[in-house]
Amino acid sequence: MRQAKIEGGIATGFRTRLGDLRLEWGHDVLGRNDGQELDLTYRYTFDDRNLKISPFITLSYLDAKLANYYFGVTEEESQLTGIPTYEVGDTKNVSIGVNTYWQATDHIFFYANLGFDLLNNDITASPIVTQNFDSTLFVGGGYLFGPVRDSKYVSPDRAGEWSWRVNYGYAGDSNIAKEPMTGDLEHSDKAYTKIAGFALGKLLQEAQLFDIYGKLAAYRHIEDPYQCDFWSFAAYVMGIGKAYLPWSDKLAFRWGFGMGASYAQQVPILEQIKQAEKDRNTNRFLTYLEWTVDFPIDSVIKSKLVRNCFLGLTVVHRSGIFSSSVLNGEVGGGSDYYTGHIECLR
Repeated sequence: MRQAKIEGGIATGFRTRLGDLRLEWGHDVLGRNDGQELDLTYRYTFDDRNLKISPFITLSYLDAKLANYYFGVTEEESQLTGIPTYEVGDTKNVSIGVNTYWQATDHIFFYANLGFDLLNNDITASPIVTQNFDSTLFVGGGYLFGPVRDSKYVSPDRAGEWSWRVNYGYAGDSNIAKEPMTGDLEHSDKAYTKIAGFALGKLLQEAQLFDIYGKLAAYRHIEDPYQCDFWSFAAYVMGIGKAYLPWSDKLAFRWGFGMGASYAQQVPILEQIKQAEKDRNTNRFLTYLEWTVDFPIDSVIKSKLVRNCFLGLTVVHRSGIFSSSVLNGEVGGGSDYYTGHIECLR
């Protein structure tokens, strides 16, 4: 079965009055095919303030490993299915399309993106390919919080604000909701493992009642004697809500929710056990969810050292989103960790 890939690489580009050029190189970081891809894109944007229309054309180069993984037929697959073997070499494809964006109001926007991939003859000749082009259509919309029509998303006195957090805890027995939210913090009866983490965040947008951070986190999974200890890494966007004392600008507590992606060097033992019970896949790459609640330390301890520091609970969750994500390997479950944390804003 072909699996979705995650690419890591480099990209560069520049803008001119005649349009934008962008060059991207990517490599399969999960080792599913060890292939590489090189894309050169030209785009011209018609910008009428609230309406943007951007037609584009992309020339793509796929090396033999990547092309053969998705469009070739191995001897083993041929024996199982009866489809003749087929091998694809280096290929070049062309993509054309248009992206559109409409800012309907100060906060509401809509978008629609349409694209066509014109496939190389070496690909269309494959016995598992039934057409000479592929099409995609994305339509959506959203609501933007804060002063989005103002270019200053962060006030000058908080423009350089970063956060750092350390947390430590254990594998939990329940999902990210609802048990932990009601104070049920029982450790897992399937495997008693621990986790220690460090997270770094950058303030992206502020408001009186809500801040948004971009965050990177590294976790050390302590899983002896089940298996060797290992690292996992998460990149995510975090929304932090702020509650104040009555008739005051004094912060009473914060609560937050974050979502992004998690990659682990090994599959946590808890995920292995839970997935084996239901005969499901496991995957090192999963969706990442997190919720937190904390209280300002300086409300109890009056010291400059703990100014803008918070003590609280962080629930860390790795998830396959109920088998709905092909990128996650159609994993049907995940793992949860209940951790105490200290976070400071600087």
